[in-house]
Amino acid sequence: LLFSGPQNLSWVREFYCNMDSLDDIGPSFKTLVRSKPITVNPALLRELLGIGQVFPIFYLFLVRPTCDFNEVAHALCGFPRPWPSGSLIKQNELLPQFRLLNLIVCANVIVTTHSSEINQDQGFVFQCLAQHRSIDLATLIIQKLVVAYARNNLGLPYGCLINRLLA
Repeated sequence: LLFSGPQNLSWVREFYCNMDSLDDIGPSFKTLVRSKPITVNPALLRELLGIGQVFPIFYLFLVRPTCDFNEVAHALCGFPRPWPSGSLIKQNELLPQFRLLNLIVCANVIVTTHSSEINQDQGFVFQCLAQHRSIDLATLIIQKLVVAYARNNLGLPYGCLINRLLA
């Protein structure tokens, strides 16, 4: 998600302010920046990031709802631990390899302002990565962009990616 060069924060703000046509069926939306209409979809992000679509995809599709999060917590922490819906696991409870992975993922993939706790979605991503299961990164990024748009108390993630898209 690296973009070398100056970052244009007004582009990022405009990108988020003009998001429209959020599609509940498929992961895509439209926005307008400097009078330039843009349709953001997984194919566009895959092309921009230079990544291909992989199959099977374990994250963001049907496998996630059937996941036993107590097993995920056991894998991440190294001991049996319940993980009820809505609760968080603290960074210091994770095995060392997952502490490092948490820092990397929080800074680059699931862009968040803190990494001291992880939710079930993050935990599932970690488990997929540890087990070499594919995730749909482009769709994940679109979901995070839409969440940031919908919740105005969050920052504006993926500024470098947005600048790269518009440059």
